[in-house]
Amino acid sequence: VVISNGVPLGDFSPSQDKRENRLREHSLPSHSLLIGHVGRFVPEKDHKTALCAFALLRAKNPGLHFVMIGRGVSSTNGAFVDLCRTVGFDPFSVESPLLLLDERGDLSQILPALDVLLSSSCTEGFPNVVAEAMSCGVPCVVTDVGESAYIVGDTGAVVPPSDPEACAAALTQLVEASPKSRKERGESARLRIKENFSVESFTSKTLSLYEEVLNLDEKATPSTVDT
Repeated sequence: VVISNGVPLGDFSPSQDKRENRLREHSLPSHSLLIGHVGRFVPEKDHKTALCAFALLRAKNPGLHFVMIGRGVSSTNGAFVDLCRTVGFDPFSVESPLLLLDERGDLSQILPALDVLLSSSCTEGFPNVVAEAMSCGVPCVVTDVGESAYIVGDTGAVVPPSDPEACAAALTQLVEASPKSRKERGESARLRIKENFSVESFTSKTLSLYEEVLNLDEKATPSTVDT
């Protein structure tokens, strides 16, 4: 029996105020489209695929901005800066579409600002950030590793790992969809988390499992008869 992690719906929820706060923080216009990526700078998170996908996407949609969060995802990390430059992004340029936020402890304040989240991992377990983004009403594009596809279901898109073209194509579909369509996808994503991966559903499933085990124990215990 597998019981998935639980997401606190109250903490991770859609919020126009939080979106507007993030846009003001980075001096971005209200109509900006934000694509997010969350993961520390390690090979497993495959930032190269994400950056290559962003470059392909940016070529057709020059107004996009890419919010990247995670330990080492910073303009002070030489290795990460070098990777950005090999893909064609200069983090130090005032025209860079990259918003590099490094490690953050306030994802519940940032995720609601996103329009789409990309998880480009080449290996994964249960990616909490995907479930948290979905709980915030953000549709997700994920690679088919670990539990990612299971979490997303039919609310987002699943692509092969290490495939920037596939990532870019899936992102393009969401980016170029109407705001109404994206919102409906986001609402479906949140509903899926509420029904399957919320703290409440986690608690309910755990209690049901305990009750089932206790019932089995009672049935397996031989009764004693007084003589």
